[in-house]
Amino acid sequence: MGDLAVKEGEADVKAFLKIMDVATAVRQQREQVSKHLDIEEQKKDIIKRLKATYEVTGEKLTDEEIEAAIDSFFSGLYSFKEPEKDFSYKLAEKYIDRGRIFRTYVAPGLVAAGVITVTVLGALAIRSSYKHGQEEKVEKAVEQAYKRKNIFERQIKGLQANDAAGLDKIVSEAFITLSNTGFFFQNYCPEGVADKHVTQENYKEVGEKLENVKASLISVEYRLKKGSELVSYEQGLVSEKKTLDLQIKEIRDMKPPWQLKKKAEMFYSEGIVAVESRELEQARQYSRQLAEIKTSTQKFAVLPDQVEKLYTSIKSVAKEDKAIETANGYYKDAQTHIESGDVDLLNASVLQLKDLDALLRQEYTLRIVSRRGVKSGIDRYYTDERGRRASGHYLILEAVNSRGQTMPIRIMNEENGRTQAVNMWGERVPNAVYERVKRDKLDNGIINNNIFGKKQKGYLEPVVIMEDTKGKILERAGQITRW
Repeated sequence: MGDLAVKEGEADVKAFLKIMDVATAVRQQREQVSKHLDIEEQKKDIIKRLKATYEVTGEKLTDEEIEAAIDSFFSGLYSFKEPEKDFSYKLAEKYIDRGRIFRTYVAPGLVAAGVITVTVLGALAIRSSYKHGQEEKVEKAVEQAYKRKNIFERQIKGLQANDAAGLDKIVSEAFITLSNTGFFFQNYCPEGVADKHVTQENYKEVGEKLENVKASLISVEYRLKKGSELVSYEQGLVSEKKTLDLQIKEIRDMKPPWQLKKKAEMFYSEGIVAVESRELEQARQYSRQLAEIKTSTQKFAVLPDQVEKLYTSIKSVAKEDKAIETANGYYKDAQTHIESGDVDLLNASVLQLKDLDALLRQEYTLRIVSRRGVKSGIDRYYTDERGRRASGHYLILEAVNSRGQTMPIRIMNEENGRTQAVNMWGERVPNAVYERVKRDKLDNGIINNNIFGKKQKGYLEPVVIMEDTKGKILERAGQITRW
């Protein structure tokens, strides 16, 4: 028990000594501060730093609130007085009341001193970091502006090599405006580097000056854009002039008919006037019209010869007067278009002659369809375009050439008047013929008498060979293409 009491006493003394060490340290700190600043000066300095801190953080505190907080801190910090007691009494008293002493006097002083220190140092750090960040932003902005300036300088040199009308004034204005920014970049961004010339002391001033520089660069950029548009416009005029000259030369070399040549010369002259008047869009329009004349001239060089060849071919194959008369009509129209120099109408006449020649050379058989899954005839009821109710019986036909291949035939649908090329169509026949074919197919599934007509070479239309129930050749009554 004695040993235990001794150990506890030793521990109490050690704890007390630690407390006394802390108190002594606080007192020494207080004395050290007093050597450099009096209380009022400390207060003023701390108030100033706290205001700076709150300004950065954005918190709102009035001057009265800040001063009251500082007064409260200092009044508590220096209110402690040492008691006038002998050492043993004071030792016992401090030992008994050691917890309260530390909580009441020592700890608040340490905490308050720490808070003030951290606050002041934190404010300084935040402020320094903020200023550093703002400085870097200004540096980057200055360097970016420097890069733009260099780009604009190169563009100005490029524009100076052109001689577009009105360009000299634009380039001169851009050059002068850009030159006015040279002093700024020489001071704050020599050779494109700003980090050594933009500092925490001058970044605000540099930023303000930079705004004026940016405005100048925007003005330069606008002028350079206008200058580029002038150059592009001028190049367009030059290009259209070359195109017009080349096209008229090619047309003249092809020796077109006088009608086309007259149009070509007119479009060329008007195009040149547009170029000289600096009317680019009109010049382009005349250039397009001249290109059309060139195409027409190229076609005209071969179309008359095609007309003659086709007309000769038709006359050699035609075996009926109607085919010859049709060919003569197309040929006469073609000659009229040749004389007038109307290439489009001449081309249309050539197409008519081609179709006629191909039609006369066709040979095929009109045969009733007789395949599994496909109808050979239909009983049709419909309302025509006049609103009349009609009915009819139709055999389903197809055209088969000499090689056994089906071929498309142009058929006009009597229900709507439209003509189209189809591989199968319905041919209207009398009811008696329809029923006869029906019985023929139902007998053994095969239509023995399946030939409706034939188209021979040299003729425009096929000839019907199928007879009615009285032995008379049928006449074509009408066709349908949909059912």
